[in-house]
Amino acid sequence: MALMNEDHEFLYDYSDVGIPQSITLSSYTSRMEKLRLSSDNLHQAMIKHILPQVIEPKIDVRKLYEPDYFLLLRHLRILTWGPFWTARSWICTDCENEAGSKGKFYDETRQIDLNTVGVLRPDKGEELKKSVTIKADEFLFLNADVKLHLNRCQDMMFYTAKVDKQDEDFRAIAASIASVSDTDFVDISEACEWLGGLSAVDEEIIENKYKEAFNVGLQTRVEFKCPKCGGRAWAYVPVNDYYFRPSKEDLKEWKALLSASKK
Repeated sequence: MALMNEDHEFLYDYSDVGIPQSITLSSYTSRMEKLRLSSDNLHQAMIKHILPQVIEPKIDVRKLYEPDYFLLLRHLRILTWGPFWTARSWICTDCENEAGSKGKFYDETRQIDLNTVGVLRPDKGEELKKSVTIKADEFLFLNADVKLHLNRCQDMMFYTAKVDKQDEDFRAIAASIASVSDTDFVDISEACEWLGGLSAVDEEIIENKYKEAFNVGLQTRVEFKCPKCGGRAWAYVPVNDYYFRPSKEDLKEWKALLSASKK
């Protein structure tokens, strides 16, 4: 049986590392699904084992930037499991809560069409940033320039690296630090330790700068019309193991969609 496949276009230009702007992406096989389930880290399984097998022509997946990676995973999820995904909870910003103010949390499921999850793209002609420098005068206490780079998939492999337990939450931003006043860190644990020793306000400045400078790609939440009041509601859509586990209702909707497309 032929696998589903579609063209996929990247946000970033990878001509410097030999990756074409557009590739063909295929759904993955049951053998690859067993491999994903046997791994304790979704992203390592995808970057090292699954994505290299479902992309033509062959590319070095490790060179992809993080926003393109997550867009690729959404496309792969839709090709393999369909576009429907069920959120376990959601929030309405207009419904009245028990305190009498607006904003109510619903511990109820809500089926989401993943095609409706927003994607932030650059304005026409705008160059996508790949690095940014925070000057010393932007900090409150730190007297150093901090250069950050947009993380690639090869940097994401450090997100679960072994570091001191108290520094584990710093791994993602630590992986993005290119230098501190032209001084490089030896390894990820050293960068995490340095971040952990900063004042809370200066560390937050670094995290916020990363989010602002590289704010493109797949969003982490989807908005929809509240079924209770007709107002504005939204749900988180995290790309994790659960993201690749559709419910029976999700598969039923996909089957109906496929049947309708053949008529």
